[in-house]
Amino acid sequence: MKKLLLFIAVINLFQAKSQSAQFAWIKGSSANYQYGVYGTQGVSNATNLPGFRSDHVSWTNNTGSLWMFGGTGYAVSGAAGQLNDFWKYNVSLNEWTWMKGPSTINQIGAYGTKGISSATTTPGSRYSSATWIDNSGNLWLFGGNGRATTATTGYLNDLWKFDVTTNEWTWMSG
Repeated sequence: MKKLLLFIAVINLFQAKSQSAQFAWIKGSSANYQYGVYGTQGVSNATNLPGFRSDHVSWTNNTGSLWMFGGTGYAVSGAAGQLNDFWKYNVSLNEWTWMKGPSTINQIGAYGTKGISSATTTPGSRYSSATWIDNSGNLWLFGGNGRATTATTGYLNDLWKFDVTTNEWTWMSG
C-alpha cells in the first residue's frame, strides 16, 4: 500500500510540474522557411524579423536584451545558406533590430586589425559557434563552421568580441 501511495504522489507531482510550464507564441510567422524582414540597420521596428535559421548562436546580456548571430537559413530572399547577420530582440518592446552584418548569405568576414574595433569589422558567415558574455557585458564569439576570408567553408578558430555600447566587432585572436 505504501508503494502505491508513493507512486500516486509521484504521478501527481509530475503532473503539477508539467502543467506549470506554459509556452506563448510571442512573435514570428507560423509558416516554415520564412525570409527575413531586415528594415533599417540599427533601427528597431515592429515589422523587423530574422529569417528562418538553425544552428545560430545567442546571448542574453546584462540589460535583458536577447542577441542572435548567424546560423544556417534564409536572409532577405533566395536560397538558404550560412548567415552572419546580427540581431537584437528587445523583450519589453517585442521588437527585433537588425544590428550588424549583411542581409545576404555566405559572406566572408571583414577582419580588420586584430584587437582594434571598427564599424566595418564583422565575422564571416558561420554556424555552431561558442558564445559567452564577459563581466563588462561584451558578447564573445568563437569559431564554428563557416567562412573566414575566402568563400571556402571550414572549421574556424577565430575569436571575436562585440561591444554593445559601441555596436562594433573586434577580431581578437585566431
